[in-house]
Amino acid sequence: MPVEDLYVKEQAEEFEIEHNGQVYQFAKRELSWLKTNKILSKAAKITQKGVEIALDVWYEEYLSEALTKAPWNLGETRIALRRLDPAFGAKLEKHIPRPGGFSEDLDFFGQE
Repeated sequence: MPVEDLYVKEQAEEFEIEHNGQVYQFAKRELSWLKTNKILSKAAKITQKGVEIALDVWYEEYLSEALTKAPWNLGETRIALRRLDPAFGAKLEKHIPRPGGFSEDLDFFGQE
């Protein structure tokens, strides 16, 4: 088995989102295990209730690192994310992995 199979893919994955009759083009690269865990560390905090994940931090950090193509200037990704229509944001969210492989039905996800 070649060692290259252990590494992230170099090619970006393209996807599109339809919203209000328009189609928006995106591409994202796969993030390495280490980069993903660094982002998770920024989004996670331990409280008396357990581990809480700030999903807003997760999505912002993940998309800032992973996007290689977006309808906005990539250097303005953080600003664009803060201005997105909630319905569009929900569509974009479907293309982002959940942090740390946690399932959606766990109750310790925090939203700040």
